[in-house]
Formats: sequence, C-alpha cells, structure tokens
Amino acid sequence: MASLSQSIRKIWPYIWNKQPQKMKQLVLASFLCIIITMALNLSIPILFSMIVNTLSKHYGQPFSLAILLLIAYLLCWLFAQWFVKIREILFFKPGSAAISKYSLAVFEHIHKQSLQFHLDRETGKIASAITKSQRAIAMITSNLLFRISPVFIEIAIAFIILWNFVGLQISLIMLATLISYGIINFLVLKVFKKADDHYQEIDAMVEKRTIDSLLNSESIKLLYAKAHESAYINTLLKNRENAILKVFWAGTLATTMQALLLGTSLLIISFIVAKDVLAGTLLIGDFVLVNSYLIMLFNALEVVTGHIRNVVSHAGDLSHSISLLNQSQTIEDQPNAPDLSVQHGNITFNAVSFGYNHKNAPIIHQLNLDIKAQSTVAIVGASGSGKSTITRLLFRFYDLDDGSIMIDNQNIKTVTKASLRSQIAFVPQDIVLLNTTIEENIRYGSKNISAKTLNAMIKTVQLEHLIKRLPEGLQTIVGERGLKVSGGEKQRIAIARALLKQTKIIVFDEATSSLDTKTEKIIQQSIFEKNQDKTTIIIAHRLSSIEQVDRIIVLDKGTIVEQGTHQQLLKDNGHYAKLWRAQHEKK
Repeated sequence: MASLSQSIRKIWPYIWNKQPQKMKQLVLASFLCIIITMALNLSIPILFSMIVNTLSKHYGQPFSLAILLLIAYLLCWLFAQWFVKIREILFFKPGSAAISKYSLAVFEHIHKQSLQFHLDRETGKIASAITKSQRAIAMITSNLLFRISPVFIEIAIAFIILWNFVGLQISLIMLATLISYGIINFLVLKVFKKADDHYQEIDAMVEKRTIDSLLNSESIKLLYAKAHESAYINTLLKNRENAILKVFWAGTLATTMQALLLGTSLLIISFIVAKDVLAGTLLIGDFVLVNSYLIMLFNALEVVTGHIRNVVSHAGDLSHSISLLNQSQTIEDQPNAPDLSVQHGNITFNAVSFGYNHKNAPIIHQLNLDIKAQSTVAIVGASGSGKSTITRLLFRFYDLDDGSIMIDNQNIKTVTKASLRSQIAFVPQDIVLLNTTIEENIRYGSKNISAKTLNAMIKTVQLEHLIKRLPEGLQTIVGERGLKVSGGEKQRIAIARALLKQTKIIVFDEATSSLDTKTEKIIQQSIFEKNQDKTTIIIAHRLSSIEQVDRIIVLDKGTIVEQGTHQQLLKDNGHYAKLWRAQHEKK
C-alpha cells in the first residue's frame, strides 16, 4: 500500500504543476479563502469575549460599543460561512480537472503496457482502482486542504492568543493536551491503517470477482455455476464484513480515548480560569474566550480525527492506481525513434528466436522468412508451433531474444510502436466488439470514412442482409463484447474494420472460421480481389481457406519445415499433406 506522503506526491502535480495558469489562479484564490476563513474563525471568540466584558461593565446602560462589537461578531461568523463555500466553489474546477488528468494518465499508462501485462491483468481490479482513485483524489485534497491543515494552523495561532490573554499555564496545559492527543492518534492510526489496508484488499477482491462474474454471465449460465458463484461471492462479502468491523472498532477506540482526554483537559482548564475570575485576576470575558477557543478547537480536533482516518483510507484506495502508474513498460520506444514508413510492405524475419519464458525452450527458433510486398502468405502448423507468436512479434508485443524483423528495410525495434501498429490491419481469431453500434464498431480505428465507402465494405463482407434485417440497422447496439451478434457476424464486422484501415499490410488470424463455407468463399474472393496491392498474412487453422494463396509456410516447433503452394505441398506429401489429410478425414 502506498503511504500518505507517496499519495500526496503523486497527485500534487495534477493539482498544480500540470494545471494551466487560469486553474492555478483558482487554486491560489481558494488558498486565500482558507486564510481569510481561519482569521475570521479565530476572531469570533475574541469578539465574543469583548462583548461579554463590555456588557458586564455597562450592565443596565445602553452602550453603542457593545452594539458595534455584536455586529462585527455576527459579520465575522457570516463571512466565515460564506468563505467556506467560496473556497470550495473556487477549488471545484481545478480539483475536477486534476481527477480527470490523473484518471487519463492511469488509463493511458495501462494501454502503454506490454501484451504480457494485459494477459496477466485483473480487469475488475484495474477498473475498481481507476474508479476509486477518482473519489480518493477528491477526498484527500478537500480533507487535507480545507479541513485538516487549517485546524492545525488555527491551533498554533490559538495557542499564542491564549498565552497572551490568560498566561503561560493554560497554554502549557493545552499544549500537553495536544501532544497527548497526537500520540494517541498516531498509535491508534497504525492499528486503523493495518485494518483498513486489509479491508481495501478484500474490497478489491469483491469488486474484481463481481465484475469478472458479470462479464462471464453467459458461461456461468451454460455451466450452471450460479450457486458456486453465489457461494464464492458470499464468502468474500463475509470477509469484507469482518474487515470493515475491525476498521470500525479501531476508529471507535480512537474516538473514545480522545474524547476522554479532551473532556478532562477542558474541565481542568475551565476550573483554573474560573478560579482566576473569582480571584479578580481575569475578567468574565476571558473565561468565555478560553472556553470558546477550547470548545472550537477540541470540536475541530474530533472532526479532524475522522478526516485523517478518511484520508488514510482513501490513500489506500489510491495506492493501486499509483502502483499501476509506477509500473514500467517492458516494451519501450528507443529515444527519438522515427515513425515507420511503409511504401511497399515487404516483411523479413532474420534469424528470429523468441521464447515467452527464458527457462523453457524457445517458441520460435532461428526463423528466416521473407514475405514479398503485395503477396499473400499463409502460415500453418499444429497447435503450439508458433503461428500466433509470429503475429505478436510482428506487432512488437514482445521483443525478440535474437534476430530482427524488418518492414521495408526498417527494423521494427527502432521505430515507434504507435506507427508500427497503425500500419498493420489485423483481424483476430477471438473478436471482442465494443458495446456500441455496428457502425461505430466498423468505423473504429479509421477516420473520415464516407458513407459510400462504408456501404461498399458492408457488401464486401456480406453484412448487408444483417443490416437490412435489423430494425435499427447500422445503429444496432452489439452488446457487451458483441454478445448480441453471432460469431460469424462479429468476424465480418472485424474484417470490415480491418480493411477500412487501408494499410499496406493486413493480418488475418483464422478470420473466417465462424462462417459457413459458402459465405467464407465469397468473402475470401472479395478480399483477394480488392486487396491485391496489400501484403497479406493469413494465420490458418482451417486449410481449406488458403488453397489460393501465393505461398504457404508450414511451421513445426518454431521453425519452417516446408513452404510452397497448396498443390506443391500436397505433392511433396510432407507435414502439410498430413495436416490436410487429418482435417479431411475428420469430415
């Protein structure tokens, strides 16, 4: 868990450094309101004591000074309330901007992480971290700036005022009270933070499991695992219930001990001041002044204790997002890396070796492969042979252990990742759509696509019948992860989306596996006809879909064992022929 100081250091740049000048002026204006509010609050007990002294001296006589003091007292109280609201209004806009900037920074940082990070991630936990961090920043900044810091400054000034008005003895008792209060608060806060950290961990687990369960609701229904999910969630909720009880009792212990200390101190100081008033060394107004300050400050201290616990708790909420921001990227651009420029689309793998785990044997071993520009190449092989790994390496989701990958004689490791990935269109095997309209999903990643181009692409991928059948047509919402459309419809949307990118290089990873044979052949024919000027790579599991490609690469254990046309490879009667027969014998 990140400490409070780490949390403050992390969010402060978003409150100040990264704000435009206008926002900084609003922050400074809100600080000025804090100072004015403190001055007014500290003036109120002094004015009240002066009113009491004036009235007691002129009892039974009309006296204009008392009226003026009373007006000043009321105005101070009224303006103090107004400036509290004004400072919150002034800080609201820069505070909201800071939350947005911080959330965007976390969001962008997550997207910059390597594929391995996203394979290992816990989506529910990350979503919970971003949501909680937004609330945490608001609570930490408002509590620290407007509720905690002013109280401690007021205590210091009140200590000086009381010293001047009623002497050192009362001030020292008050100082001893504050020191004791601080020690108790420090000791109890350690217990509270430990309990709260435990609660934060369990709470994150509850949110993660809840989101994961909802995202996989269809699988849970199919597996009839509702009872299992409910039992698991119930166990987590019970654990969270026990954890929050420990947090509650830690807070209650602090409140009880501190109330006892402050009550005892108030009684002792009031007794001493009352004795001095009866002895004639102090005025009645001095008694009122001391008690007003003590009640004001002691009440503020009790409130501040709660705010401090809230800050500690919200610092725990913020800690996960801070750990995400602190996570370094494993795949980074080189300093001053240029953008990739693709003129033709020639791709070359030079002695490429790669393994996901250095302790195990490499997935790809000394692979040499030259894919000519504007050619169509299929890569086939048994499961685990390295077909999908080649695609991931081409996108530079991982760095190579050895060798290089060149696109138009440019090493992909030396160019920016953004330019590399923008120059390659990709249709994955496992397609996930955004929970928005069909049109937005097709247009996603492409800019300035005309309606004519869009409609032509819809016909190319055989989507026009689906669009006409749906009441809302292109504006139909596809649902979470595209669950409202079939697997074949999702594939067609993904193909259209990839082709609209109009890149020189396009990669298909079994892009038509969910289509019937007739539709598959129609779409493939359209793709081949319309994309003859593109370099096309097809990762194929179903061999019947690649009979007409220019060249077939056969992989086995990360190395090329055969290559040639469909007919050549069948004639050679090697690995490809075995795969072909195995698939057709099943039929």
